[in-house]
Amino acid sequence: MNVRQFCAATMTIIAAVSAVQMQARLHADTPLSAVSELPRWWNAESNVLSDTKIQKSGLSTPVITLTKHTTPSDRTRCGSCGKGCSDVECGTDCCSDCCTASCYRTCEPDHLFSFGIDATFLHAELNDATSSIRTFDELGDSIQNMSANVGDNAELNGAPRIWLGAERGCWGIRGRWFDYRAGDGHLGTPSALPDLIGISSHLRAYMGDIELTRKFCTPIVTGRFSFGARRASINSQTGVLLRTTVNPATVQGDAYDLSATADTDRSFDGNGIVMGIEGNKPIGDPCHGLSCFFLGRGSYLWGNARATSATSTSISTQTPLSASNSNDFAVAGTDEAEMSIAEIQVGLQWTHQLECSCAIAFMRLGLEWQHWAGNSDVRTGSFGRSFANPGPEINAFANAGDQTLNLVGLAASAGFTY
Repeated sequence: MNVRQFCAATMTIIAAVSAVQMQARLHADTPLSAVSELPRWWNAESNVLSDTKIQKSGLSTPVITLTKHTTPSDRTRCGSCGKGCSDVECGTDCCSDCCTASCYRTCEPDHLFSFGIDATFLHAELNDATSSIRTFDELGDSIQNMSANVGDNAELNGAPRIWLGAERGCWGIRGRWFDYRAGDGHLGTPSALPDLIGISSHLRAYMGDIELTRKFCTPIVTGRFSFGARRASINSQTGVLLRTTVNPATVQGDAYDLSATADTDRSFDGNGIVMGIEGNKPIGDPCHGLSCFFLGRGSYLWGNARATSATSTSISTQTPLSASNSNDFAVAGTDEAEMSIAEIQVGLQWTHQLECSCAIAFMRLGLEWQHWAGNSDVRTGSFGRSFANPGPEINAFANAGDQTLNLVGLAASAGFTY
């Protein structure tokens, strides 16, 4: 090969290399239009969460981007759905990412704060306390019957429940407060009598808890055990008032003035222990945030109980001048009273990871039942009777015993954890 041939071959090679470089530049300047993002996966042994993205366009070489996060509380992982944890053995920790099967659990920090409020709408059924008044004419026929009982009202009454808690690792502490109030009262004029009647009934039941919590986990359900102390009180009252005038058709003289009252008052105040279990199970894809939840709690209290009943009756006339009065009062109590309380809630829960934050908002809607059972054997009764002979008669009754309360209805909740 002579010098001229060698130079020609060299120029040919240089031209080919330049064409390849130019083609590469053209492809490099072309925007990458296809982006594929693989699901995030979590390696529990190495404590690494990985993001993988693949970008490709035309004939260009795909660009693979791998991002690793090595701390579980890294905020860049909030809202991710952890994958690749199937090899983790459930139960080795209080709650592993595998067992929770939840996209927001990988974002939980070591310290967790929670706050929530319930709006409950409950119907009260309370036993064994009645105030009543009955009137009769001179022939013994009934004129008016009236009574008051807390359990007679079928309305749903609203009651708040608030809780605040903090956790570190598996253990936590939480405080709760519940306050239920119901009752009504009115004054009126009955159709059969021209004068005054009054009927009232009132109920208040509250409880406050301070408890320790322990997270647990199974392949199906995640939740918490709780154990602590409780302060609770329940008080119920009933009352009836009647004032009227009766004009006997078969007895000569003025009209008779009749009046009566009948009242009961019962209370329990005590302290004791409370324990419970709560949990939830995802419905469908756990990353959608919908789950069913359950809550069961029981407590036993020791304290004091009181029950009082009182009645008064009166009947009088001016012509001929006569009067009949009766008053009765009874009270019973003990400082060794006992009461048990059971609570059950079941329903649906929805959770949502707040953007750019490790806070998780949640909402619940469910059914609730509470059962308060007194065991103090405290009971009182009062009876009053006034009559004219011949003439009308008025009787009053008041009875009070141990309190057994059922609360049944709905509970709507909202709150957040952070």
